[in-house]
Amino acid sequence: MRVPAALPAIIEFLPPLVVTTLSVTPPLTKDSMSIIFSVRGEHIRLDQLLKATGLCSSGGSAHAEIEAGRVKVDGLVESRKRAKLRPGQRVSYAGEQIELTVDVLMHY
Repeated sequence: MRVPAALPAIIEFLPPLVVTTLSVTPPLTKDSMSIIFSVRGEHIRLDQLLKATGLCSSGGSAHAEIEAGRVKVDGLVESRKRAKLRPGQRVSYAGEQIELTVDVLMHY
């Protein structure tokens, strides 16, 4: 199972309101992986999500990838860099699938 190399370093510096858990499930196919990302609060911005998962190394690279049309949300190309994503949505980028879930601890 492949975990993005920058992931541990990124999680260490994330504000506590951005993410509580991030887990990686076994590959769906040989070239893709499903990442489960728990959202704390109502939403996370698309550029922040790409950075938080380690799929993009910086906000600038996330913006460039979104602008180039390489990122899909729920199967459609998303061009808004700061699109607000909510639990239940799925993001596809570079052969990876990110599924947004509710942070269960926020609801207790």
